[in-house]
Amino acid sequence: MAELRWGEVRSYLDECECALLEELSRARGTLHEPVPGGWTIAQIVHHLVRTEQVMYLIWAVVPKFRRFPRFVKAADGANAAIWRWMGMRTVESANGKLTTANATDGRYRAPVFLRPANGVKSYDELVEWRRRTRDRSLRAITAIDDETLNSLRWSHPLLGSYTLMEFAQFLGIHERHHLPQIQRIREAERGQMV
Repeated sequence: MAELRWGEVRSYLDECECALLEELSRARGTLHEPVPGGWTIAQIVHHLVRTEQVMYLIWAVVPKFRRFPRFVKAADGANAAIWRWMGMRTVESANGKLTTANATDGRYRAPVFLRPANGVKSYDELVEWRRRTRDRSLRAITAIDDETLNSLRWSHPLLGSYTLMEFAQFLGIHERHHLPQIQRIREAERGQMV
């Protein structure tokens, strides 16, 4: 696989952000509508933001330990094991890594610490929380050169090893992964209103 460049990844993140914010804007009045057996749209956004907050550590901490590869490898293995122990499971396989090409494939069960809370944030609060979280991630990522982003690796607990650059791209992939879920909820709510 060819190395990714930050400019391309950043463009992809911007595309994904536009798509997500457009859907959220359309769903503004139904963010907190209960979904039988599932998450509300607000809870999906909460999950996306919480996941990104946890992923921030990949760019903020992992590069600091690059001179200690055995330590990074041990921490990586322990991290993946903890996520699985905390409940992360594959429900329906995407047949490999999630990529920009198959971002909407597969279904997964989030670990306990990434499941959304029942709190009620307004549309504006959710969007602002997401914006602050994304800004922090982008600052951490842009502080690392492309060579390091493409050479250091970290493991997704279920999907295998990614470079730190691929993990940056994964922020958008994760948003794309949940976009059809948001659209289905919004469409179902609209159908009930008719």
